[in-house]
Amino acid sequence: MGRQGRNARTLVSRLEAGAAAHPTLGLIADYLRACRAGFADILDVLDKYTSRKPAEEAKGRGLVSRLVTDLPQRTAKQVSAYDAKTAIARRFEGKEPLEPEERLSRAEKLARAIAGQDRVRERLRGLWSRLEAPATLVNGRAASNYAHQLWAELVITRGRSARVRARRVAGLLAKALKAGLLPEPDIRLIHTEVRELFRSYEQTGKLGPAVMPARPRPRRPRLTEREKLPEPMRRNETATAMATVAVVEQLYAEKVDNQTRMRWLRWLAGLAAVGLHTQPGAPERDAGVAEIAAGAPDPARVPEFAARFFATLDKWRPKT
Repeated sequence: MGRQGRNARTLVSRLEAGAAAHPTLGLIADYLRACRAGFADILDVLDKYTSRKPAEEAKGRGLVSRLVTDLPQRTAKQVSAYDAKTAIARRFEGKEPLEPEERLSRAEKLARAIAGQDRVRERLRGLWSRLEAPATLVNGRAASNYAHQLWAELVITRGRSARVRARRVAGLLAKALKAGLLPEPDIRLIHTEVRELFRSYEQTGKLGPAVMPARPRPRRPRLTEREKLPEPMRRNETATAMATVAVVEQLYAEKVDNQTRMRWLRWLAGLAAVGLHTQPGAPERDAGVAEIAAGAPDPARVPEFAARFFATLDKWRPKT
């Protein structure tokens, strides 16, 4: 490419991996020339990029900018950072920009969440004079954690049935009481105050519209290792198992000892490989049996067991 400097190779590697942020037109031209290619070879990529909707992106950014002008400084900074990070991430992932209304809706939702958490902190500050626990760092962290967990649970259960909310909130309260990080009267006081605060927010519409959570998608049953195999391979496994059973039944009928049966089972695995790779009556099958016959526990019985094995195997194996 004619590029100089110790980072030249690193730059090429990053460009090929798609990790070079905003490569210049000159860099792309040098790379294409080194590959003996031209811009005509990447026209489909260029057309896809230039066909994006810059107007939609600008409109969404403008809506969010107007929203943050009316927010407190700290909240506005968090909302702006979240919006920019989301937009950049979608761009690098090759996704279409969010619709302006959806982008504004997400920013408003975050702003409402931050405002709610701020109100919870303010309510907690006013409660310390009424709590039994001393105002220490550990007690403050425990009270803050429970208050914010309760607030989040109330937000999550909006739009659900009252029974679902009651069950989940009661479970959270029982868990906090069992942990014993704060006296029970303090936990119940925090519980009551946060619920009243949430109720006031909900009645005044500061939480926005309640959205019914989407139903969880039914889980697809997980396939076993055998079910992942193609149908012919599963049929071959079944045929091998049935053929092995046919021989083992004969061994049990003759009351062959366990050690000898295990030796026959190991030998039958090799016989299965011969049978699955050959056709009935083919010379290759006879040659394969003769090749492994010496490894059988009793070579004199190889013809008998091979005939029994292949009769069942050929019955169950896939027809070709």
